[in-house]
Amino acid sequence: MKHVAASEFARLEHPAIDAPRERPLRLWPRIVAGLVLSALLVAGCGGWAAWAMLEGAVVAAGTVKVDQNLKEVQHRDGGIVKTLSVRQGDQVREGQVLATLDDVQIKAEHLIVRAQLVEALGRRARLVAERDNLTSVEFPGDMHALFPSTAGSVIHGEARLFAGNKTARDSQKEQLELSIAHIAGGRTAREPGALDRHAAERLLHPPSPIGYAYQLYAVAGWSSLPWLHRVRHRTLVVSGEDDPAVPVRNGRMLAGRLPDARLHIVAGGGHLFLLDEPENAAPVIRAFLDEP
Repeated sequence: MKHVAASEFARLEHPAIDAPRERPLRLWPRIVAGLVLSALLVAGCGGWAAWAMLEGAVVAAGTVKVDQNLKEVQHRDGGIVKTLSVRQGDQVREGQVLATLDDVQIKAEHLIVRAQLVEALGRRARLVAERDNLTSVEFPGDMHALFPSTAGSVIHGEARLFAGNKTARDSQKEQLELSIAHIAGGRTAREPGALDRHAAERLLHPPSPIGYAYQLYAVAGWSSLPWLHRVRHRTLVVSGEDDPAVPVRNGRMLAGRLPDARLHIVAGGGHLFLLDEPENAAPVIRAFLDEP
């Protein structure tokens, strides 16, 4: 049998008397402190954001870019994609076909452009024929090759329009010739081709714009009758016998107001007697100028 000392019995009966006492972990004070700090942070930042005065701001443009190695491929004109020849992750090389567009819209636009070209060619041919005063329109032969279904209708329409315009121009020309013949009188009214001949001769030496303007101004209402009595030189007054624009009585009036005037009436002459009757007017004028 083993003998144990009394002091050892004392230590075994009271083991926690000599060991230090441990304090328990309390979580609620720490949680409350965290909540209070969070509330103070939110209240402080919100209060500053609500009451702080900003002096200014800088606005700048930005772009959001996906962090991947992607490259955008876009067609110049756009259209409807018909087929895709590549997939995501495929490696492509230069010149490889990536996508094929549907050509329905392109074909439709091409047909529209060809039809417009045919119409423009027909209109151009008609305008050239009207400008050159041709009897018919010479349409280009490639109109049928460009658009066979439309070329025939375009040619028929432009030919009808050319014929109608030509008829209207010819009718207007006849009316003008009749009115000019009634105004000019003389041989111009008696002979149909005289007006065209005079017009061609006049266009060789047309009047100046300022001279034509002065003539229109004089016809509008100016008269020299108040000053005719002051003309002391010999004067020859020539008047056409058949002049509707300036009758013979006007020549007699001028000759009567001029102190030294002589009146010569061209037999059968009209307003253009210098062109219609040069053989009757020129000798008289030359004889008057040759007088001493």
